[in-house]
Amino acid sequence: MASTRISQRAALSCTECRRRKVRCDRAVPCRQCVKQGSEHSCTVERVSLSTRQTKSRQEISFLRQLQSVLASSPATAQQDALGLVTRRLSVLETGQEPPQSRGEQPEIKGFSDVLNDQVDDAFDTAMTLMRLGRGYPDPTDCGRNGAPEPKLILSAWSGQLPEALRARHLVQYYLDNLNWHHNVIHSPEFLRQCEQYWATGDVVGAQWISLYLSVLGAAAWNFPQALSEPVFGQGNMRSQAALWHEQMVRSLWETEFMAKHSMHSIQAVIISSMVAHPLGHGVRHMVLLNSCLRIAQCLGLAEQRKQPLSAHDAEMSYQTVSEPRFSRRVAEEVTRRIWWQLLVQDYFLVPMAGSYGVNPEHFSTPLPTNCHDSDVIERPLEVPTVSSYCIALAKMARLMPLLIDGLRSPSSTRESQYKHVQYVDSLMRNLVSELPPFLKPGTAEDPRWPSWVPWARTALTISAADKIILIHRSFLIKSFQDPVTYGFTRRTCVSAAMTILNEFHRVKTSDVVNLWIVPTFTVGAAIVIYLDWIYGIKNDTSVDPASLDLLHNTLSALKLLDHDFSSRRGVAMLEGLLVQEAPQDDGELAGITTPDLEGLMAYLAESTVWEH
Repeated sequence: MASTRISQRAALSCTECRRRKVRCDRAVPCRQCVKQGSEHSCTVERVSLSTRQTKSRQEISFLRQLQSVLASSPATAQQDALGLVTRRLSVLETGQEPPQSRGEQPEIKGFSDVLNDQVDDAFDTAMTLMRLGRGYPDPTDCGRNGAPEPKLILSAWSGQLPEALRARHLVQYYLDNLNWHHNVIHSPEFLRQCEQYWATGDVVGAQWISLYLSVLGAAAWNFPQALSEPVFGQGNMRSQAALWHEQMVRSLWETEFMAKHSMHSIQAVIISSMVAHPLGHGVRHMVLLNSCLRIAQCLGLAEQRKQPLSAHDAEMSYQTVSEPRFSRRVAEEVTRRIWWQLLVQDYFLVPMAGSYGVNPEHFSTPLPTNCHDSDVIERPLEVPTVSSYCIALAKMARLMPLLIDGLRSPSSTRESQYKHVQYVDSLMRNLVSELPPFLKPGTAEDPRWPSWVPWARTALTISAADKIILIHRSFLIKSFQDPVTYGFTRRTCVSAAMTILNEFHRVKTSDVVNLWIVPTFTVGAAIVIYLDWIYGIKNDTSVDPASLDLLHNTLSALKLLDHDFSSRRGVAMLEGLLVQEAPQDDGELAGITTPDLEGLMAYLAESTVWEH
């Protein structure tokens, strides 16, 4: 191609017809040249199209690789496939088919016939490459080629990673106490990979390092202080967690995660939310999550269909993980978990963003299975498993596209929109009423339940109440300004906020408050109570003095959680608003006659947009 002229468009006539300025049929030789007796000099100049090379560089590279594979095979049956690739490559590079003589009449098979005829190993390799040109044949096969050498990355950070004994404490703590919150890994498999790394230094892939760092960071951030001192010799591990989080982000870029796709990078980003948001990196994390959503689509995570288990498969457990069918079952389950975690993040953004990234009609991957990691066998929803919390949250998230579609309907009126909000509210209440008993507040604890169930119950109680407020968000301020028309929203949101505050005060001395959603959603609930209180004074309606006491007590408790960025910001804002809460003699509020609605709503949006 070095001697080929670069042009913006393909040649439309042979060289002789172009010189004579006559119409050419572009055959070689063309009719005009045959008439003129100059068929020996009839040629069509082939040019390299600059625009096509720019737009199709990746496909050209792929087809050249495919062409090389087919050309190196001794099988003669591949000639037709090789011809198809050659023609396609010519069209991409020059905009035209390769020149053929007028008398040449090649037999061109349909592509489906070529597929049916080729059954050898070389053609299987070629077809795999073809699928790689547009997507991936199997999510587990991706991200292996062209990635940096993992040991080079690990060696650069060897002095900042914990030794095996301490790392084992952190990993085990995450698997035992935090994995339920996102549940995007298979615990036995991940632990086996960690043991391999600790013993030999070998890892399953370059981007697995990001996942490892993410788990270390999440565990360190939430590690109980009572255990941190004897194990690590320091009061808390949050500064170390922040360091590992930054290393995780850097490792993603160093391994080119946006070009070399792997499920490990998606898992790493999802888990890292436990550290990213309390550090104040929510915006960056949102961008990473949206990138991961597209990566997941490229990997085919959206197109999985649940396969029924055979009797033999149902009897297999993790002890037989080497069995290909069980390994496939584990991979399929992890795929569902990852995809639905991304959807949860996408759909809970809807009330603030006004849109969603994935249409509910445009994917087929079912909800995760309610199963234990030990056997991956489906259990009734009443049985607590590591997936229980995520399944409940995913069902709530599915309501959000329905919510925004009704609010954004071109024919909707304010009245119909409000009825739609009330309808979605009723659906949400039904979901809450159908929660399994172990996730409902007030149910007596069963000693047979996993140790993390109380944490999951608290997280879901607070998160579900927060979602009720999100559903009514479009009418929240209106409900305080016009309580006659929108009284249902005001009562609903105040009740949901009280649920959050009461649950927060119930657990404020336990380690569950280290989960950043607890203080963040608590601040959001405090804002709702503040709005109810201040508008009650402004509208001369009855105000419960206990509301103000509850606000002050909540802010005092939140101050103790000064490691959380959103909590610090929300507390500072509310304290500023409550400096002069008592009305003056003229009935006006001193200094704050009108609440900063924009600031309050902005906080509600920013504190609930990223993680649930």
